[in-house]
Amino acid sequence: MKQVMVMNGILIFFIFIALGCVGYALFRYARRPVEESGTDFRLREENGQVRIEYRGDPFTGDVAVGLAGDGPEKKFAVRTIRLKLEAPLTSVTGWTKSDWYEIERRLYERYPEAEIIWSEPVAALFDE
Repeated sequence: MKQVMVMNGILIFFIFIALGCVGYALFRYARRPVEESGTDFRLREENGQVRIEYRGDPFTGDVAVGLAGDGPEKKFAVRTIRLKLEAPLTSVTGWTKSDWYEIERRLYERYPEAEIIWSEPVAALFDE
């Protein structure tokens, strides 16, 4: 009888440890940073700028807000985003145009009325 009580006590102890682990995992999940994230794209907005990380390389963009729409549909919206690569140019070696278009596509999802302007040397890719 005493042996059964000890086994029950050990079982209850391990159940509480498992519940604690699950609770901690849920707590960590709930407190993760709120960002738009995919497998390799992250976007943050702060102080009139956007900060993007795509495939591990950082970009910053200055955001200009203006009026969009006509008549009663007028509203303030992001009109221009000037993007600049913050990493050395060698970090994007091997990227194709589709990688750059993916960044633009993700930005257009968030800011549909914005014009995206790349700084040099990335702008040279889009001049062709």
